[in-house]
Amino acid sequence: MGDPRGFSLTNRIHLIQEQKFKQAAAVYINRKGDTAILVTLHYNGVGGFLFEDQTPKIVAISDCVEDLGACLRSALVATEVRPAKSFADHNPSDWPAFKSSGLRTIRKFESEFIRLSVEGANGANISCRIEGEPAINSELKVTTSANPCLPRQLGEKCLLVWRACRDKSLE
Repeated sequence: MGDPRGFSLTNRIHLIQEQKFKQAAAVYINRKGDTAILVTLHYNGVGGFLFEDQTPKIVAISDCVEDLGACLRSALVATEVRPAKSFADHNPSDWPAFKSSGLRTIRKFESEFIRLSVEGANGANISCRIEGEPAINSELKVTTSANPCLPRQLGEKCLLVWRACRDKSLE
């Protein structure tokens, strides 16, 4: 049954893309702090859940946090509303960030990498929220905000949240 207003799914997705929506990405930083995996998150249809892009970017974290911030900015800007599809037949081992890590098990990946969630504070995406968990399914979260147009600040704030999660310290 079609939309009573005459909008096809493609037209509705196009209308949503013209509207404002929160840009989103996931950043996985290993506990040593030398590698980050950045993944753009996309919406599964109009109003759908977020899912990881199939092509994560691996970034070597060097003294230049601006590179991390610039790559993260690119990941955020690439967020799209994609046509809805079923994920019922996906294996957990199909997880794009896990596959790009080269690790053999998901358990090892989850113990060696800390996940940060980065998304626009609102549809205008003038500010973004960076959030991490000191442990998987932790009740407490570490959160800060950054200007996504300032790569150095974006990279610094990501590393600040990562350190707090890794060290379980808020200093």
